[in-house]
Amino acid sequence: MLLRLADTGERTPAAENLTQLIYVFQAGNSYLIFLETKKYWNIISLYMNILGWNSVILDKTDRHILRLIQEDATLSIAEVAEAVGLSSSPCWRRIRQMEEAGIIRKRVTLLDREKLGLHFVAFATVKLATPNRDTMTAFEAELMHWPEVMDCYSITGEADYMLRVVTADIHHYDAFQRDKLLACGLISDVLTRIVVRPIKRINALPVDAVAAHAD
Repeated sequence: MLLRLADTGERTPAAENLTQLIYVFQAGNSYLIFLETKKYWNIISLYMNILGWNSVILDKTDRHILRLIQEDATLSIAEVAEAVGLSSSPCWRRIRQMEEAGIIRKRVTLLDREKLGLHFVAFATVKLATPNRDTMTAFEAELMHWPEVMDCYSITGEADYMLRVVTADIHHYDAFQRDKLLACGLISDVLTRIVVRPIKRINALPVDAVAAHAD
């Protein structure tokens, strides 16, 4: 949820002067602040303390760090620090702060799907037979046990869910659909769209786009 300081209902002279510089995002119990510079850090910190907000300030350097480690999580602190123009200690503190705030969730190893023999990708829209709280909860719990489902989204429209499914081939997908998807007894309809070839797929989030209005 995006908040402007001017929209919070809290008004102070200092805050009035900063409303064009700061965007605040709620992330769990924390608030993430995007701004172009930390020039006003003391005023911002005081204002946030008055509101009782636990805040993390993200500036251009922080976003540069996030871009780097999203592309290559194996980079050392020294390599990241050199790339963003910091010494190792302050760079480490920034990364640690973003980890504690939950911005950096975890580091993983990405595998090559094709080289593993997983050549089939499909998007399946799923419509529940009786969509209600109980059936939705049951279906969502069931699909957590299906490793073929890489992503699942609750969507608007005629269908209830969109799944991204990865298998070795169309025969394995057919078995997944028959033995797992339809066998769960909760679904009235499945529409499958087979991927011919991927055009773009990235894992890095557009951190600069989030703070575009603040720069």
